Amino acid sequence: RWPGAEVVATCATGGRPDMALSVLGLLASYEDAPIWIAEDKVVARILRGGESWTIEGSEGKTFSIIAIAPGTVASEHGLEWELDHSPLGLLADTGISNVVRSTATIQVHTGIAIAYLYKKGQ
Repeated sequence: RWPGAEVVATCATGGRPDMALSVLGLLASYEDAPIWIAEDKVVARILRGGESWTIEGSEGKTFSIIAIAPGTVASEHGLEWELDHSPLGLLADTGISNVVRSTATIQVHTGIAIAYLYKKGQ
């Protein structure tokens, strides 16, 4: 309806893991616009196959990516530990607790993942 519009969800996690997973599942099913999540300590992006996120000016901050769909494959560059077309297991820890070292590019090739950038190095 609004070309180029993005969805930004705030207070999406509610402090309860069951609520957070449910909200993330609902947001991931929305395919009409890029999905961002803005919380006090983190900004997150739901990335579907073919989507990417470029992160600038965040050196030293913690970054994590978690697959929320089976068959997710991602690449990460500009981080302490880089991935190149690496499979991410569903809800696995392969992509958690990384560190941004320079301008970072995150790309999901297939599947769906949620990428988290913490506002302070945590």
